[in-house]
Amino acid sequence: MVNRFGHWTRTFSCRTEVWPVIEHWASENGFRLCGMRGGRRLYYRPRGLGTAFTTYLDIKERDYEVTLSSWIGVSFLSRILRLFVIPYQMNLNPRGILGVRVRRRTCRELNALLSRLGQPIIFRSDGFHIADLDASTLVFAGGCFSFLGYFFLSNVNRMEIKSGLSNPLMLIMGKEFGVVAFCAFLLLFCQHWVSLRQAPWKKWTASAVSLIAFTAFSVFHLTKTKTETIQTKLTYHCIYRYQKPACEGVLSQLSEQDRMLMLQRIQGLSHLLTIR
Repeated sequence: MVNRFGHWTRTFSCRTEVWPVIEHWASENGFRLCGMRGGRRLYYRPRGLGTAFTTYLDIKERDYEVTLSSWIGVSFLSRILRLFVIPYQMNLNPRGILGVRVRRRTCRELNALLSRLGQPIIFRSDGFHIADLDASTLVFAGGCFSFLGYFFLSNVNRMEIKSGLSNPLMLIMGKEFGVVAFCAFLLLFCQHWVSLRQAPWKKWTASAVSLIAFTAFSVFHLTKTKTETIQTKLTYHCIYRYQKPACEGVLSQLSEQDRMLMLQRIQGLSHLLTIR
């Protein structure tokens, strides 16, 4: 529910003393008391670098009726850095894009208070959202998926649609891409587990180490895929269906060492066919 100021609000009856519960919750979640008058108190919690965002919680209690109102204030500097696409006050909608991380974090904190007061949580705030992930996990995920995209596009660029060649190439690329993707999701799961249990510096250290390890692992498999792809094309264009221009094009992609290795294999195959 939204009041006339555009703030999230909830009114309910409570037959117990609410202020001890609220004070304990505020102490646990970093909310500070900044105003009090009669049966009304205002709490705030600064967030982000230079208090870019500030969560406010206005609580009124009268004759066992409690009214909670909450909103998020955005600093002027933060709005400038975001080209004024964010208003000076944000509501607590747990969906959307702009400021979704701070909005969902506020919803989780208020849900904890509502649960203690025997009230239902904020609507649609309990489902999974990618913004709920830790920043270190999101950075790692961004790096992983960026490299997976590069891996996929590199393989697509080397693809040739020809009878007898397409299927082997797709098998090679699919197998290596599956291995790299499995490694990415496994490391992502481990990073998420670490982010829930470790201190900030440990989370970021684990993210950096995992990203470096994944990059090295991916480069190895990307090189392996490229080598196997060239060898498959070489077999197709130079042996199975001899096509001089295509064969010379594939040979030009090989290093001198790889050319000598392929020459030895071809000579070995020729010798074997001569014997038979």
